[in-house]
Formats: sequence, structure tokens, C-alpha cells
Amino acid sequence: MVNIKRHIFLLSSHQNNLFSYRFNNLISNLNIKYWTIVIYYNGNPRIISSSCHPETRTVIQELLNCIKTASSSIASVQFDLSEPMEKSNIFDLNFLGYNWTLNASYIHSLSNSYQPIIPYNEMLKETDNIDFQLLQLIRKHMIEYYLSSPKKSLIESVRYSCSKLLQLLTSKYEFDNFILSNGYLSFAVTISSPYYLLIEERDPEELLILSSFNDPLEQDFIKLNKLDTKKAKLLVFSGQTLILNGDIPA
Repeated sequence: MVNIKRHIFLLSSHQNNLFSYRFNNLISNLNIKYWTIVIYYNGNPRIISSSCHPETRTVIQELLNCIKTASSSIASVQFDLSEPMEKSNIFDLNFLGYNWTLNASYIHSLSNSYQPIIPYNEMLKETDNIDFQLLQLIRKHMIEYYLSSPKKSLIESVRYSCSKLLQLLTSKYEFDNFILSNGYLSFAVTISSPYYLLIEERDPEELLILSSFNDPLEQDFIKLNKLDTKKAKLLVFSGQTLILNGDIPA
């Protein structure tokens, strides 16, 4: 397994307030080089990236200020502990009546030669960015599920899409966890590295913190890992409520 330098977080509540003392403590001593956050307002995503020089401590403070002032119930955060190759790696697409965003921690081709995840002639927008290609592939298979299944279940369409992309990509790419959100529900997929979950007690409403980063000092986070017999685990959240803890079969 690669030494992952990018980490992803989900902050989610039923109230439009994402300020978190625990999240502040979790990242305050990290050497963050760059961050990107998507904040949802009434189902519409706003993607913001750090503007500070990576060698200054104001990078973290800028992120915390952004979260503190956000009047939102869902935010998906990504930060790099090394200088990223591409500055922004959270992308959005509108399909099935929602504005979807993808926040991925790591994806890398196993081939020495470049191979797009999805053929160029099937892309909505031609790009060499692997993260954006992954979102387009997820979209393709979610729509495929909706066209073929009488159930029309949003959760099952995500599960189906993730199962398909794991079948297609595991021999060609090495990749880790990702968070898919539509402004109302958040879908967290764990493939190799676990997630760490905490429900922070606040007044008047609790806040969910889901993290790919593990701080040994934060011992009250719950470790969530996939089963050895499964390809991946799918977690679905509405606000701070976990509504599905399921598996993506091999």
C-alpha cells in the first residue's frame, strides 16, 4: 500500500453549522500544504481551495475560518501533506437531479503508460484528470442502473456503480477511499484504508466527523474497515445519522 499524503474528511449535521472543536484539534498540528473543500448550500456545491503559501501556518487557519463561517450542513474536505501534482481534485457533475461531488484520497495508474479511466468518446468533458474521470465513470454506471432497474434506488445505484468500477479498475489502478455527496446524502466508500468516525456532541445538534486520517491520540474515533471477503464498504449518511453500513461484494 502506498504512503498516502492526501486525506479526506466529511463533516455533516442536520443543522447549518459545521464548526467543530474536535476537527480543529485533529488538524491543528499537521503540516498541511494545500486544501480543497466543497460546501453545499441547498444542494448546490461551492468548491473552495487554499490561497495561502504552503509553508505558512495560515493555511490551516484559512481552512478553519472557511468551515466556521459556512452556513451549511455538509462539507467534504481534502488536504495534502505534500505539494499536490494538481491543485484542485474535487469535482462536480449534475445528474439524476442532483449536483454530485467526488472527493478521492488516492488513485494511481499501475501502468507506465497513461490510460484514461473512461474512454474519451464517453466523457462529458474531455480531461486527463483521473479524479474527474472517476466521477464521470460513477455517473455512467449510476445512470445505467436507473435505466435497467425498476427499484430506482439512489443508494443501490451508488452501490452498483462502485461494484462496477471496482471490477473495471482494480487490475489497472491502485486507489483508496472516496466520498461522493449530493448535498443531501453522503456516500463514503472504503477500499483499502479504514475510515475513522466520531459523533461530536454539540449544542443544539451533533456533528459527524468522518476521516481517513488517524491520530493515535484521538482514541474515541471508531475505526470502520471493509470485510476481508468484500471488495469495499459503503457508508451512507444523512446529516450525522448513519443510514447504511453495507458492503460492496467481490
